Amino acid sequence: MSLSQICNVYEFQKQLNEHYSNLLSDPTNIERIPDDPKLLQKIRDMEDAWDSYEIERVSQEPLPDSASEFIDWYNNLQIIHRNDVSYLFDYLAHEANATEIAFYVCLEEEVDGHFDDVIAMSQLGLRGKPKLIIAENYWDEMGRGNLDDMHTQMFSVSADFLKGLVKERGIDLPTQIPYEALKNGNMLMMYGLRRRFIGRLIGAIGILEDTAPYRFAATVEGMKRCNLPDYVIRYHEAHSDVDSDHGAELLQDVILPLIGENKVLMKEITLGMLIRYRIALDYYASIDKWMKTSGS
Repeated sequence: MSLSQICNVYEFQKQLNEHYSNLLSDPTNIERIPDDPKLLQKIRDMEDAWDSYEIERVSQEPLPDSASEFIDWYNNLQIIHRNDVSYLFDYLAHEANATEIAFYVCLEEEVDGHFDDVIAMSQLGLRGKPKLIIAENYWDEMGRGNLDDMHTQMFSVSADFLKGLVKERGIDLPTQIPYEALKNGNMLMMYGLRRRFIGRLIGAIGILEDTAPYRFAATVEGMKRCNLPDYVIRYHEAHSDVDSDHGAELLQDVILPLIGENKVLMKEITLGMLIRYRIALDYYASIDKWMKTSGS
């Protein structure tokens, strides 16, 4: 059996998803937090197989050899990324109906529902200005101290309403989640929870944040076109602006200083960006497929 056949399966990704959710359980659910050595080894073996598959997928991609080459390499990847996903976000902005938009946003819960914890994990071990930049990002995730403005709180309010729309259409959301959506969230969790992958986590967050304003702006446009309530749109509107600052700051004040100090780390960061890009393409293609077969 090939690595693709092992890793690109709903049951495989769902097991990882449940494990990561249990690891990050609220302390009041302490009984759910896994600590069995056999289970932890099984998860490690699964992660290693998945990681080998993702590395193999990008093994032929050219990587920058120096920090000076990185900027052009990254700018090119960013342009390719946007062009490759524009078909979906143009559709969300201009044609998708409310149910299709709701389905997409609900799938985003695999990332957005835990993104504050991902950001928290990304700053571990950093020093100086890079730590402050990520701390500022985290403070934004925390609503700058206002409970109602916490991003996970705002997302939960939006997702709850949109899940209702999906349910009204007779769609059983848990049975419709593609494995690609689980991979989209699992990737960040694996990179955050395995410290050896810290470079890949920083790279993945970097390109995710840099491309977020375009994705969120298109989603907001579609939501407004479908006359969704302002409180449902609020989370996405907030990210249309704030993530553009985060992306630029992560690049200039975190990623560039780090790759200038360590070539091994530079390779890990670029791998994180490439793997995030590949997984994102698969994820958006799975949404497009659902919309064409079930959404309209």
